Formats: sequence, structure tokens, C-alpha cells
Amino acid sequence: MDSVAHETRSPAADRLAARWGSWLLGGFGAVFLAVGLAVGIPGLLAVAAGRSDDEWVQALMGTLFAAVGLAIVLAARAGSRRLAYRIRQRERHPDEPWRWREDWESGRIEGTGSTALIATWLFTLVWNGISLPLLWVVPRELLKDGLGPVAFGALFPLVGALLIVWAIRATLAHRRFGTAEFRLDSRPGVIGGQLRGSLFVPGDLSTAEHVELRLSCINQVTRGHGKNRRTREHIRWQEEQSLAAAAVASSPGMGTRIPVSFPIPPQCEPCREEPSDNRIVWRLEAKASLPGVDFETQFEVPVFRTRDSADEWDAPDPFSFRDGAAEPLAPEEREIPIETSPSGGCELLFRAGRQPAVALVTVIFGTVFVGAGLAVAQSASWGMGLLFGFVFGVVGLIVAYLGVQMAFETVRVHVHRGGLRVERRLLGTRRVEEWAVDRVESIGFKIGLQSGNRVYYDLVARLRDGRPRTLGTRVASKREIEALASRVATELDVPMSGATRQRRRPAPD
Repeated sequence: MDSVAHETRSPAADRLAARWGSWLLGGFGAVFLAVGLAVGIPGLLAVAAGRSDDEWVQALMGTLFAAVGLAIVLAARAGSRRLAYRIRQRERHPDEPWRWREDWESGRIEGTGSTALIATWLFTLVWNGISLPLLWVVPRELLKDGLGPVAFGALFPLVGALLIVWAIRATLAHRRFGTAEFRLDSRPGVIGGQLRGSLFVPGDLSTAEHVELRLSCINQVTRGHGKNRRTREHIRWQEEQSLAAAAVASSPGMGTRIPVSFPIPPQCEPCREEPSDNRIVWRLEAKASLPGVDFETQFEVPVFRTRDSADEWDAPDPFSFRDGAAEPLAPEEREIPIETSPSGGCELLFRAGRQPAVALVTVIFGTVFVGAGLAVAQSASWGMGLLFGFVFGVVGLIVAYLGVQMAFETVRVHVHRGGLRVERRLLGTRRVEEWAVDRVESIGFKIGLQSGNRVYYDLVARLRDGRPRTLGTRVASKREIEALASRVATELDVPMSGATRQRRRPAPD
């Protein structure tokens, strides 16, 4: 089957969009560059002549404007070249969208190292260029008005200092590891097949115990217009691997080669560029913890439906490992302990407070919403103001409750041949649910919570009436949620279902 990720715009429309987009972005950058030069050159000359102690602010601001303008002009030129290549390739290979990008066509995809470093320093310089003058303004205002009125302004230089530390660490990481490159063996990655290749890192990763790999299918949704335009990322599918040192070929002075092989289930969506406000992208991430600075990079990879795609797919065994990949989790490494019952069956313990940072942020976010609702309600005498305050307050209470639940709820899942028993305890309260085995159709898992580019999985029982029932929540490791689902399905002697696994095998204790 050929790729189904065809785009709707014609090459002529693409050429027109490329021409206008390049002119507009380049013109915008040119204005920044011209203003920066007009402001910065006189300031630099005045500073060099020593005519004024305040001219350095003008020189700094002008230099930053010129640097940002030059970066925009160069980005517009590079973007125009990439789009011109895309248009030519689309005309030549209309049914093979993985050949429309130059790096995808070559099979060599550069990581985010250099690009991310440049973006980090640009943001850091712009932020500090705007906030550093406050170091001179704040002391003067402090003498006049006291601490209160200027405390907020003093935060901006502090954030600027943290940004400088962040940029320096990014620079050290880039000098140590260089820019990684992912070389595709399967071109493209195949839905209902695999994404295979090798990741080459100029730096040495031989001291890392493991290299963590993650492949994600991400739905990028853009809403709003102008300054209210926002893009959110929703992870539709994610797979993780932990490669032991034996799987990674690394030596000082020779760089590192990391094998990459991810099976991709048939129900996943292929890369999609159109519509531009509802894109599908596939992202490969790699990271490793080392003394000093850690290694981290990511790639946007081509994954499509092709003639090689399988409509029905028997996934690899979740407990097998190859090419030196890390073995299944040992009992002491598990987030969710599994205890075997003397009378048969097992018990899974989902302890409270397993993600304290996520719980804390959720509680704070909910509390802010409650406070905003109270403030709106108090400032409004009637009508829409009270309604908005009530809605904000209710939403805040729900979110805060979810945070409290993350922090303090303990769940015990009792599994035996007769069925399931789930006991939940939260701040002195107790709730029990039970289902006989003849009511359970299958055991599986799903993505339950997303925090940034990290997902947490829920263990789910699907009943014969079609209703899903959540057994336990927020398991960080996909390998572990697969092991839990397989163990429960085996104990109940029911099928294991889910986004990625159809075969099952008992998990080792």
C-alpha cells in the first residue's frame, strides 16, 4: 500500500507560499537588522570615545536587534531553500512523501545539537539584553520607593543569570558530544513494520550505564490567531528502550554507535504536514546520564504507511531482548511491586506519592485557579463575573483534588482466578470495587497522563459490557506496564489487549 500522507496543496501554491513567506520573513528580519545597526553603531562609537556612561545600553540593544535580524534573514533564506527542494521532490515523487525532505531522502538526519545551541544562546542574549539594564534601574528605585515596588523587576536579571548557566551547560554538552546523526536503514520507518538505523555520536558515551531511546508519535495541534496562537503536543503513541553498555559501540576518540530498532504497530498514524494546524510528527529521542553533563538529542524521523506495511501485526514479545538491550526490570527496580499470594494469584501495590513533582505542580495549578475564581467572584457584583468566578473555582478544585490524589492515594489490585478486587485509600477514606473473571474481557493499558514529552500509563480492564475500568494509574515505564498487564492477564487467563501488544507471557517475579 502506498503512503496515505498525501498533501492537498498543489506545487504552484507551494511555490507562491515559499516566495511570499521568504520575502515577508526576510523583510521582517531586514527591518530588525537595519534598526539594530542604526541604534547600535552610534552607541558603540560613543562607548569607544568614552563620551557617556549610559551609551553602552544603546550599543547593547542595537547589537542584539542586529543579531536577531541577521538570524531571521538567514533563517528565511534557509527555509526558502528547503521549501524549493521539497517542491521539486514532490513533483518527482508524488506518492513518496518521505523523499520530500533532503535529510530524509539522504537517510542522514542531524540531531538538534547545533540548532538547539544557537537558539539557546539567542534567547539568552535577547533576554539578558532586555533585563540587564534593570540592574542599574532597580538600585535607584530601591532608594526612592523601597523594596516592594522593585522586587518584581529584580526577578528578570535573576532569570537571565539562570539562562546563562543553562546556555553554558548546553555549550559544554555540545563540545563534549558534538552533533549526533541518525542514519536510516529502513527508509522510511514503516507503520506495521519497523524503524531501523544507527545513531552516531561524535563524543564518547562509554561511561554511561544505559542509553535511553524513545520513539513518539505526536499530534501537534495549533489553535488561535496572531499573538494568541498556541501549539500543543499530544502524544498518540510512545515506545521506550533502555540499551545496556554491551549494545553500544563506544570508545574514546572514536565516537559512539547506537543501534536503533523500533517495531511500529499498524494502528499508528503516519507523518502528516497538512493541515498545518493539525500535524503528525514522529520524534526519536536519545539520552544518557554521565558524569558532568548528560547526553541528550532528538530527531524528527519519517514514518509512513508503505507497501510493506502489515495490516495485522504480531508484536515482538515484550519480555524478549536483543542486541544487548536491557533485561526486564528486576523486582527491586519496579515502581509497582508484585506480591505472589500463597493461595494463588498476586497483588499489585500502587503506592502514594510516586510522582511528587507532578503532584505538587498539579496542586499549585489548581490552587491558582481557585484563587483566580475567588478574586473574580469578589470583584464582580453579579452576572458573568460571578459565573466566571464559579467556573474557575470549580475547575481549580477538580485539578487540586487530582493533585492530592496523586500525592496521597494508595491502590491495591488483588488478582486471583475468581476475578479482580481493587482497593483505594485516600486520606482515611476507603473504596472497593470487584469484578468476577467472567465479566472481564481483556487486560491492557493506555496513556493516562502526559507531562511535557513524558507519558504515564494506566492499567485497564475492559469488561464484557464494553466499559473500561482503570485498575492503577501513572506507571512511568512502558516495559513495566506491559509486564503488569501481562501478569494480570495471565493470572485471570484472559487476553491481553492494548496499543502495542497482542502476545503475552508471564512476567518473572
